[in-house]
Amino acid sequence: RRPPRRGGAAPPSAALLPDGEGEDQRGQPSGPEDQPHGQHMPTGETNNAFKTQPVVYSSAAPSRPGRGSAALVDEAEGAQINGMDIAPICITGSAPLVGSRDVPALKDSAIDFSSVFEDRSEFGNGEPWRSRLDNKDSPWCAGHNVLGEWIRWNFTTPKVVIRITTLGRPDGHESWVENFRIAFKQTRDGDFLMHPQTFTANTDSTTPVSILTEPPFVAHEIKLVITQFSGWPCLRADLDGCEFMDIRKIRGRQGTPGAAGGKGATGPRGEPGQQGPPGPTGLVGLDGAAGEPGPPGEDAPPALGADCAW
Repeated sequence: RRPPRRGGAAPPSAALLPDGEGEDQRGQPSGPEDQPHGQHMPTGETNNAFKTQPVVYSSAAPSRPGRGSAALVDEAEGAQINGMDIAPICITGSAPLVGSRDVPALKDSAIDFSSVFEDRSEFGNGEPWRSRLDNKDSPWCAGHNVLGEWIRWNFTTPKVVIRITTLGRPDGHESWVENFRIAFKQTRDGDFLMHPQTFTANTDSTTPVSILTEPPFVAHEIKLVITQFSGWPCLRADLDGCEFMDIRKIRGRQGTPGAAGGKGATGPRGEPGQQGPPGPTGLVGLDGAAGEPGPPGEDAPPALGADCAW
């Protein structure tokens, strides 16, 4: 097929859709081996499926060490997008959240795409590992030469994302992503939120570009949505960050018991209780002592005489 080329007319508009649909670039070649120049989405143009109100969490701290460190560019903005008192950071360092094919931090089954070119395996169908940074073969290439195509990562636990690294197509075809946006869910069943940043990515196929997220954000699910590309929407990418810990759920060691308090005041006398049931019959007592003799009785009347004759 012909080598890649740049150029192509811009569509009148392009919507950033959660299902990966976008407005087609009419009259353009039909495959990633014959690549036109991708078009830029107007800044701030989003679909209603991406809500703007974040879910409230507390501030974040990392749970595993790694390379590098994260710093906040705008702490107030970071708190606002994450709904926290302070923005999340990875204090002890960060690590790849997607990882390589040999050392994956995220399983292939947790990676999916808006579409795959001609549903071919060499472009990612059934082989999500092609979107990993260490892949030197053909990468994920979208099924359509349109804006709004996406790659999605699903995490089992929430992550703090501080950096995103992207690469283009490494197999001799000049295709790469120039700009993208990030949509994310802070909870598994939550709505998609749109990160305020427009990310400027690659200018060629082979040079990796790492972009700090400003501000860092907490996410269970992440979509990288392509808003401008060169050639064809083809991508390799990874996220850098750490585990999210809600400090409201962290308890320290038990402290020393405090001193005993003083005796409280006596309370008022309570109301009389109800009368209880009768008790059991007591035992028979012992015989009493003999009484004193009584006074003499009255004299009896005289006896009647008998009149007898023998």
